[in-house]
Amino acid sequence: MKKRKYLYRLSMVMLGLIIPALLFFLIFWKSAFGQMEQTNEDFYEKALVTYTSLLNKKIRDLEMFAAEISADSLEHDSALLGGADALGGNTYQLYAAVNELKKKYSRNDVSEWGIYLYDIDRLITPEYTYTLDHFIYKYTDQSIEEAECSGFFSEENYSLLRIFFDTTNEEEESNGYLLAGVCTRIGNSRDRALVFYVLSPKDINDSLAIVGGEGIAYYLLDAESESVLLAWGDVPEEKAGNIPDSDGWERTPGGKQKVLYNIGSIYPQLSVTAHISQDSMQNNLMDWAVYIRRLLLCTVVFLLLICILALYISYKPVYELVSEFDDLEDGEFEQIRNMLEGKDLRIGEQEMDMKYYMGMDIGGTSARLKIACEGKEPLEYVTKGCTLSTSGYERARLSYDEAVLPVLGKQGLRAGDCAGLCIAASGIDSPAQEEECCRIFTEMGFPMEVIAVYNDCEIFLRLSREPSLVLVAGTGSIAVGKTADGRIVRCGGWGHILSDEGSAMDMGKRVLRAVGDHMDGRKCCPILHHLFEQQSKITSLAQLDIYVTESIMDKPRIACFAPLAEQAAQKGEKAAQEILEECADALFALVRDTFRKASDVSGKPRNLHLWGSVLTQNKEIEMRLRKKCKEAFPELKVDFPGVSALDLALMLAERKR
Repeated sequence: MKKRKYLYRLSMVMLGLIIPALLFFLIFWKSAFGQMEQTNEDFYEKALVTYTSLLNKKIRDLEMFAAEISADSLEHDSALLGGADALGGNTYQLYAAVNELKKKYSRNDVSEWGIYLYDIDRLITPEYTYTLDHFIYKYTDQSIEEAECSGFFSEENYSLLRIFFDTTNEEEESNGYLLAGVCTRIGNSRDRALVFYVLSPKDINDSLAIVGGEGIAYYLLDAESESVLLAWGDVPEEKAGNIPDSDGWERTPGGKQKVLYNIGSIYPQLSVTAHISQDSMQNNLMDWAVYIRRLLLCTVVFLLLICILALYISYKPVYELVSEFDDLEDGEFEQIRNMLEGKDLRIGEQEMDMKYYMGMDIGGTSARLKIACEGKEPLEYVTKGCTLSTSGYERARLSYDEAVLPVLGKQGLRAGDCAGLCIAASGIDSPAQEEECCRIFTEMGFPMEVIAVYNDCEIFLRLSREPSLVLVAGTGSIAVGKTADGRIVRCGGWGHILSDEGSAMDMGKRVLRAVGDHMDGRKCCPILHHLFEQQSKITSLAQLDIYVTESIMDKPRIACFAPLAEQAAQKGEKAAQEILEECADALFALVRDTFRKASDVSGKPRNLHLWGSVLTQNKEIEMRLRKKCKEAFPELKVDFPGVSALDLALMLAERKR
């Protein structure tokens, strides 16, 4: 009977709906469950990064604090002016020093801090003055011979500006204090001293309260020995030294798991580890999610049964509808198909091609990127820059991530869809650094085969096949050349300690030196000093000394004063004009030496391309350099490239097509 055939077909259709629905639910839930798990793990990783940043900031504050104390100890009214000789055995002078520390340097973010004077074996804090033996006993209940942390104050550790760490933890415990110290000098006699912090777990917990932090144990580890320097959070009672190596800290599928995270500090001696226990918010959420999954599964099955029942009840009118086909030779579906004969139903799918190309120009101060999608105008973005050679891999990775990933997210693009990526970056001075730069972008998700990395100066050599030179003077400086047989030669570009002559960093240092000499009465440059004071708000040599000490490895903070030289020179300041002339001479020396390296029997460079903020924005430097080059090399054509480094990078990226 056709009626029964219809019932049979209806049953098959229902099974065909139920089974995919159940499979879809299970797959969807597994995906959602995995996403929930990943979200929780990301939360804990961010918490660990936040704590690590907080620790880095505290230790950075200690460095600045030590510099401040060292500078202030030279003030005529400082109790530390006389150094160890004045403090040794003089109770009144020691009391005055304690009182000065209490009034002038009060801190409430550490358990204790103080100054240890090596020459008199004495500690001075804002509350008391200790012998080393008394101080060690206060935190360990042990004598100086018994306590393992007594080596923290050993003279063997002393090296000016060195940072080192120790702990009061014993082998069987992890609830002790962290000792962090910076070696410095104080007083007129520049006596050796150690400015130190004593940090407790409470100092860290009170500084940052993280919601959902239950069940997490944080450990600050010595990167070499992996011993625990400081532990905070929900630290278990088991032996602390075994926790980082415990076999129990592994990911396991299902509702319960233990997870280990680890991140390095900007201080290579340290690393920070977080242990997520079974009592954490993450695992409680997992238990709750498993329970909800079972409840929802039962709900879905119940609803499907109701649908089946409803369809079966509706079978009666369908029975009456198909009964008229009983006497026909063809079935009911054949009749319907005949009615639709000659008609085609098509469903089309439109596939969006999201392939794109990206070029990047990364300098020490700013990073620019341009994205081109087919059929659309290229989009340009500017963010903060970073130099791989001076900032290191980790800082460069974080800086590049912050520059690229938000832009891709804003445009709805994925790193894996990139068809060509060309990076022109400062600080790419060796194949190893080129490989590190590639690794940063592959970790973001860019395919290795689409990435091309060049030094930001070398990329301009690709404008021509002729022997040519490129001079880049921005935050740093470098000159590169290409010989007639295609060899690449270079001069400079080895960082602001060894080179970077004539760069904004170099010019900024010269401005600071001239202003310092003016404050010291050794040189007269009132216009330059006035411009500097307006921009920096620094009014004394002591403040200037602290600023330079804090910023010597942060090139943009020094380079930002370079434009003051041109401004003062335009107003007739002789000292500023000398700075411009010295920088122009330094840049010309780079051109001259690179020209010599790039010249051989096959030919000499014919073109010199200028690039970088110093040459594009400082017209005085550009004019002086052009004049020197014309006098020395009359046949050398000096000009700016017809295309920017960013546009050239995008062009090279599109060649990947």
